Amino acid sequence: MSTERAATSVQEIPLTPGIANRANRSLVLFSFFSIWIIWGSTYLAIRYAVETIPPLYTAGLRHLTAGTILLLWCVLKGLKPTAAQVRASIVIGALFFLIGHGSLHWAETRVPSGLASLLVATEPIFVFKESPDLPFAEFTAGKIDAHNVVSALKSPAEADQNNCP
Repeated sequence: MSTERAATSVQEIPLTPGIANRANRSLVLFSFFSIWIIWGSTYLAIRYAVETIPPLYTAGLRHLTAGTILLLWCVLKGLKPTAAQVRASIVIGALFFLIGHGSLHWAETRVPSGLASLLVATEPIFVFKESPDLPFAEFTAGKIDAHNVVSALKSPAEADQNNCP
């Protein structure tokens, strides 16, 4: 079931306001919990993987697995990429692998996974800054607040003190 279909299904069910609010709140909490587990466990898994496997092999295996899953999904859906999409995907994939995930996997051999995830969480600031049409000041204020919360949850000093990976 796709997320679009699930979201549409929840909206199509006629509910009283109290039940609708509870259903919506449950869906939001489930979504945050899923992101917390999936995204958070990614950095911890990378940390453990690079202890025994070279960092770029680990990143390559992740990309190969993700690419295979996406390719199978496209084949099942009957989607066929154009030549321009394939070229763009190769360029973006190479940059993402070499600069993004490659450096992340290498860094996790030297810093705690919590610090690595905190640093990666700053990426949207730099991407957003390049767009001149968007309200950068408001976005930055919100992102800094969120970044401070994440920092408070997992500070490098706390990680070193507790021997956390």
